[in-house]
Order: sequence, then structure tokens, then C-alpha cells
Amino acid sequence: MRCGLLVATIGLGALVALGCVKIETGPQTVEDATDAAQARANDRRVEWAERLQSAQPEEKIRFWRMFVDSMCAGYVAYGFEVSDRWREGNAGRGTPIGADEMRETIARWNKTQQPVLKANEDVLEYGVEQIVRSGAFGQPVLDPVNRLRDQYYEVYSAVFFPKGTVEDYQQTVQAAKGEIERRSLDLERAMGSR
Repeated sequence: MRCGLLVATIGLGALVALGCVKIETGPQTVEDATDAAQARANDRRVEWAERLQSAQPEEKIRFWRMFVDSMCAGYVAYGFEVSDRWREGNAGRGTPIGADEMRETIARWNKTQQPVLKANEDVLEYGVEQIVRSGAFGQPVLDPVNRLRDQYYEVYSAVFFPKGTVEDYQQTVQAAKGEIERRSLDLERAMGSR
């Protein structure tokens, strides 16, 4: 029995040493996590630049809108998670956590993700640039594009820069969610009326 375990251990060690099996333990340091986020950010920029450049004008809008909807849905979900943690913190502490402290906490939680958040902004702006440069759309479509872009920043601000109490924060995130959904539908309607 021991001999079999020894052989299995040596075999697994050989596979790992040869690179056949990679054991992921996650980033070990803040620098490693930031580097991993930077690599994801670069990949995101390249992927979306290629997708937007090669798309026909109406596809550009569809892809870009899909990107905005997806990022904002992720931010909103994160905002609801933050509000849950904030409530737990208030209960555990016995006194309310202020918005200033929560902003600092959110910044610490997301320190390593800054490259990805910046890449999202870059893709957002690049998409608008590609849509405008296509020359295929007039103001009835470009106005909803710009309003959706502006609302992306509103969602981002609502989630990452809380104001007031946890209840205020949750209400603001919920309102931002409703508004981004409305603006996205406005763009869909504008495209449908072409």
C-alpha cells in the first residue's frame, strides 16, 4: 500500500515537473494579482478592439451595447454585494459605517483590479469612437449611444463611490440599475426605428 502511494506521489510530481499538470494557487502577492489583472485588461482591450473594428456598423452598436450591459450588470451585482457586506459590518460593529470609510474599503478591495476597470472604460470609449467613425448613424442613434455611455459612468460612480448610508447606497445602485436598463432599451428602440 505504501509503495503504491509513493509511486503515485512520484508520478504526480513528475507530471507537475514536466508541466503536464499546472496547479493554480492564485496570485500570491498584491503585485502578482495586479499583474494578472493587467494581463486580463490587455486581453480585454485586444479582444474588443478586434471585435469592434471588424464588425459592420449595426454590429458595432450591438456588440458595444452588449459590453455596456454586461459590465453594468456586473457592477450592480457587486454593488448589492457591497451593500450586504456594509450591513453586516454595521451589525457587527454596532455603529454605522460611514460612506467615507466604505469608499476607502471598496478602493482597498479593488486595488488590484484597477487595470481591468480602466480597460472597461477604454473599451467603452473606443466603442463610441468606432460607432461615430462608421458614419452610418445620425443623431437619433448617436444621442442614445452617448446617453448610454454617460449612464455607464453613473453606474460606476454609484457602485464604487458610495454616499450617505447603506440604505442610500443600495437605493442609488438600484436606481442606477433601472436607468442603465432604460437607456439600453432606448438605444435598442433607436436602432429598431432605422
